[in-house]
Amino acid sequence: MIARVTLLGAAALALGACNKGADGNAATANQAGTNAAAPSAAKGTLADLIARPDAARFAAAVRSVGMEPVLKGPGPYTLLLPTDAAMNAAGDLGTDKQKLTRLLSNHVLPGTITAADIGKAIDGHGGKAQLATMAGTTLTATRQGNAIRLSGPNGAATVTGAEEVVGNGIVHRIDAVLKPAG
Repeated sequence: MIARVTLLGAAALALGACNKGADGNAATANQAGTNAAAPSAAKGTLADLIARPDAARFAAAVRSVGMEPVLKGPGPYTLLLPTDAAMNAAGDLGTDKQKLTRLLSNHVLPGTITAADIGKAIDGHGGKAQLATMAGTTLTATRQGNAIRLSGPNGAATVTGAEEVVGNGIVHRIDAVLKPAG
């Protein structure tokens, strides 16, 4: 039996804990128990990070559907960023703006969720953890050796490399595109 994990709840709590600071800007809340620096202490945004050459295809897709302001916004978000090799392997993602937005949103989780957070949830819930995406789908996180594997309705991806913390969230590089159902 798959335990419905509280990462969704933790992410919702993290988002709910966001409030306006004395300067009128949104204050970010980091997940309890995370090993990453608070996003507000980091520099740059998710939009800045995807502007790098190794994420060119994902960045182009984000710009084409107008999602760049979201990735520049206060967040916090966890971005599952497919490499350019993964984007190339996925082939043509189409030009339907609504479908492409849903596909890109399937790579965004609310809140700041570190690899350590995901690992703890996997270990604490019988080897599987459920993560809700901004597209409304659920990804199942499991361990494959020392790696974290994310499975969705249309495929799976492995988290590769170290996570990167930016001012409005955290990025996990993945080796495949996670396509939502439908």
